[in-house]
Amino acid sequence: MKLIELAYVSRSTQKMNEIEFINFLGEIRYLNKKNNLTGVISFKSSGVFGHLIEGFESVVLPLFEKIKSDPRHSEVTLIHQGYILERSYSKYPVKFIGDVDIVFNEFEEEEDYLDISPSLPKYLGQAMIELSRKALIK
Repeated sequence: MKLIELAYVSRSTQKMNEIEFINFLGEIRYLNKKNNLTGVISFKSSGVFGHLIEGFESVVLPLFEKIKSDPRHSEVTLIHQGYILERSYSKYPVKFIGDVDIVFNEFEEEEDYLDISPSLPKYLGQAMIELSRKALIK
């Protein structure tokens, strides 16, 4: 079985408050653990997501098809897909990196999964910025 990484950006079709966002991260973490997936997700306050998923090809590709048809996402755009020898985010079922307008102080147990540092792959961050700007132009 081959390991792959797949990165995409999308726009959320729903506004999320702090609790909804934490629940969303919890859902992703649970499903990723269950399916032996790892990766990183970022969310901008403009409603744009960037998500890099690492795992076995037989799991990642069908998951991406589900994401593309999920009504919570719009403008789903594949940014990168390729085989990898090892995982970059092996410690994290989903690591959060972002510049969101959400306060996480009450959720200290989440601290390992939350990081407001610039360690998002550059190409994914750039794609998120482009999708955010697209909304401003409309």
